[in-house]
This record gives sequence, structure tokens and C-alpha cells, in this order.
Amino acid sequence: MTTDRHDNDQHKRERGPFVGCLAATLLFALLSYPLSWGPAVWLTRHGYLPNEAGVVYMPLAWIANHCEPFADLILWYVSFWVDL
Repeated sequence: MTTDRHDNDQHKRERGPFVGCLAATLLFALLSYPLSWGPAVWLTRHGYLPNEAGVVYMPLAWIANHCEPFADLILWYVSFWVDL
């Protein structure tokens, strides 16, 4: 019995760092994608990115077109980067 418990505890310890890193990576990705829209608009308006780069943000634009509170939030955030 104690061997099974020891193996289970060891498996949880080995899996722990992986799960933590995966969670942190997913959280970073989910936050950095929408937060990168403002800088991308700035870079596009100043000629550092082509206009076609905006296609990356089409999913966010679709959500903004269908959800007014999200659109307001995005416009508010982008206004920190460029004059709208």
C-alpha cells in the first residue's frame, strides 16, 4: 500500500512543474494577444507594419463587432496608443 501512495505522490510532484508552466503559458498567451492590438495599431500607423498585419486581429474584430462592451474596451485600450 505505501508503495502505491509513494508512486502517486512522486507522479504528482513530477507533473506539478509541467502543469504550472502550461498554465502560465496559456495565461500569458491569452493576455498578450489582445494587449498586443494597441502596439500593432501604432506600428501600422507609423509604417513599421503593413496594413495587412491587421488580419491577425480579425478574431478580436469579429468579437468587437458582435459585443459592444468588448468593442468599447478595445477602443478605450487602443486610444492609449493612437488618436482615434
